[in-house]
Amino acid sequence: MATPPSNAEIARAYHQTTYHRPDRYARALGYMDWETQPDPFRRFDGAALVELPLTDADPLAKFLELGLGLTAWKSFQGNRWALRANPSSGNLHATEAYVVTAGGAGIPAGVLHYAPREHALELRCSLPANASVQLAETLPPGSFLVGLSTVLWREAWKYGERSFRYVALDIGHALGALEFAAAAVGLQIEVLSAWSDADIAALLGLDRAGDFAGVDEWEHELPELLVRVSCGEGAATEVAGRGVLEVLAAGTWHGQANVLSADHHEWDVIFATAAATRSDGWALAPVACKDEAEGSLAFTATASPAELEVLIRSRRSAQAMNAMCSIDRAQFARLLEATLPSPERAPWRGGFEAPNTHLVLFVHRVEGLASGLYILVRDPEVLSELQAALSPDFVWNAPELEPGSALTGRLFLLKPADCQAVARSISCAQDIAADGVFSLGMLSRFAGPVEVDASAYRRLFWECGLIGQALYLAAEAEGLRATGIGCYLDPMMHQLLGLGGAGREPDAWQSMYHFTIGEAVDDERLETQPPYAHLERYASTD
Repeated sequence: MATPPSNAEIARAYHQTTYHRPDRYARALGYMDWETQPDPFRRFDGAALVELPLTDADPLAKFLELGLGLTAWKSFQGNRWALRANPSSGNLHATEAYVVTAGGAGIPAGVLHYAPREHALELRCSLPANASVQLAETLPPGSFLVGLSTVLWREAWKYGERSFRYVALDIGHALGALEFAAAAVGLQIEVLSAWSDADIAALLGLDRAGDFAGVDEWEHELPELLVRVSCGEGAATEVAGRGVLEVLAAGTWHGQANVLSADHHEWDVIFATAAATRSDGWALAPVACKDEAEGSLAFTATASPAELEVLIRSRRSAQAMNAMCSIDRAQFARLLEATLPSPERAPWRGGFEAPNTHLVLFVHRVEGLASGLYILVRDPEVLSELQAALSPDFVWNAPELEPGSALTGRLFLLKPADCQAVARSISCAQDIAADGVFSLGMLSRFAGPVEVDASAYRRLFWECGLIGQALYLAAEAEGLRATGIGCYLDPMMHQLLGLGGAGREPDAWQSMYHFTIGEAVDDERLETQPPYAHLERYASTD
């Protein structure tokens, strides 16, 4: 009798199964089944709706708006869709968010679901007065919890088997968006990594089968991540532990989840991988950027809260880029510095694991820097490990940088070359990867972390999403635009880097996410409307 595969083996097999190859992409329908397109907005029928103000006076309301709310509506030939502060693969938005609060300022105590279209909270679990007092005593003063969940179908609808990668990237982007929103509002975030997925599900009511009755299993929500948000530093994970669940046991739950699609297509490998990568909690490592130069030029170290808010509201994913645009070396350095983890600035303040991900750069048009293939080693301590893992033909030359640059000892030229054609080919023949001033692939240490804990598979994507969110806002700060690229040819990228050579683990390192940055070429056919003009209360705050 064959031994069943371990959770780590399931995760590693899924990743390889969902490679995009030149002759065969990961399995999907191959066409757009518009009849099954899911509703991008979850609602709970029967749950009381608490409207949030669209002003600067309420920190919770503004935090949710800047982190997860709408930033605009776009329309074209009768079709209309919303843009949000947190990016999502294909603008499909698999992520849902919940707030756990002791109440105050018109917000009841309990568990509330955030409805971004309405900029409102739906009361999922209400508490009697004595339990509200207990919750206030259990949570650190002035703090509340935010939980994130995933609706797999929202992206499986379009992307098929590869979609599990994308929903995990979305969680990383959402965490980054919350980090930047907190920085803009003057709040602090702490990732509560000790919570298991089962406890997060119980906390948010995701395990309440009756509340999802009549909703296909594809539309149920999987628990992902929990953070504590506060006005300052305070007690940590232990304070906001199981005591919160004990308090909520006295609560009353409300609402029925809405149906998102009329029908669904089955991708069993996604459910198997989701089950294999559930978490019993994980160890949070203090984020430290070793030997970081003082006086960092990264926008995250210099932008004021008001400037951050402007960047958050203006962020867009570019659909096309000006192939003639170039940037100077100082701009390039600032963009890359934004990806270096530092406990002093978003999106790294909430804590995470030690860096597992590094940036392989296709540099096209940076003045003062030779075109070619580069690498940014985000943790210099793994430099020798990366040198041993990558092609022996790489030169590893350190380019000239400004004195005291935080990139010194981290940025290396691997191969001088015109990389536009190969960048385009690897990114599924998308011009945007060649037309940006540079593009990149995020290279993560893979087999080791996943073998230790299969749930690390999801967190590797979270880390990539965090990096991507830093790049999105850094690009905006430079007057540029960025775009995340989920469609790339995995084996072609690995072959370019010389991964998996003789005597090496074939998946010790994997390319997990791609990105491009440049000058956006806007589609003038699209009309843009304000994010909340559809709300009656908008007129009084415009």
